[in-house]
Amino acid sequence: MDSRTVALIRTTFKAVAAEDGGPEQLARSFYALLFTEYPQLRDFFPAALEVQRDRLVKAIGYAVDRLEEPEQLLPFLAQLGRDHRKYGVVAEHYAAVGNSLKSALRAHAGTELWTDEVEQAWDAGLGLISETMIGAAELETTPPVWTGTVVEHREVLCNLVVVRLRLDQPMSYAAGQYVSVQIPARPRMWRYLSPAIPANPQGEIEFHIRSVSGGWVSPAMVGHTAIGDQWLLGAPLGGLGVPRNTRRKMLMVGCGTGIAPLRA
Repeated sequence: MDSRTVALIRTTFKAVAAEDGGPEQLARSFYALLFTEYPQLRDFFPAALEVQRDRLVKAIGYAVDRLEEPEQLLPFLAQLGRDHRKYGVVAEHYAAVGNSLKSALRAHAGTELWTDEVEQAWDAGLGLISETMIGAAELETTPPVWTGTVVEHREVLCNLVVVRLRLDQPMSYAAGQYVSVQIPARPRMWRYLSPAIPANPQGEIEFHIRSVSGGWVSPAMVGHTAIGDQWLLGAPLGGLGVPRNTRRKMLMVGCGTGIAPLRA
């Protein structure tokens, strides 16, 4: 992608984001357009969109800032593509999302800023994003989701529990990675948790979960999980790890549930 194209994308996005309430308004417009033009996609999203809107704007901002840094951007997009398999996303959905995002940007940018050249630049940028995500998803050989049955729910503190699950098939993950989790009580509301034990052939996985005051999901995980509940888990993500084959001493510092990846 040439520097002119990158500059046009960044200028447009920053101009829209600089407006009063810009990022939030952009996200609201995007989802309104998406669900109006493609109502069949509404079921892919949670009923409450506050967290989703924030994630959308952050992801766009991250991508826009790294358009000239493919060594950082492409792995990020590939990881997103692999992760989005858990929603049942297919190639045609990316076109719907791209069209709605472009329409939302055009509406907020105004006719003076949104020229034919700007539209072509965004077509190129959105094309890069969707092609990378689709390509990574199609190459992935792991399951889109795992089903985990709760076999232990142990209260450590009044707002902290240890939950152990047995997966329907073993999951291969590196200690320090994290996975997205959906519980029956909160459909389509995925949250990221770090396994607290290494991957094992028995398909067991353990999480340390703290209830966040005012949260949508963690209080249900802590207070309403029962033995036999079935959770859905997405593919492992992230690159936190410990160097192998080294004699160097290492000090790892964590607090609360933050010790989970260190324990693994």
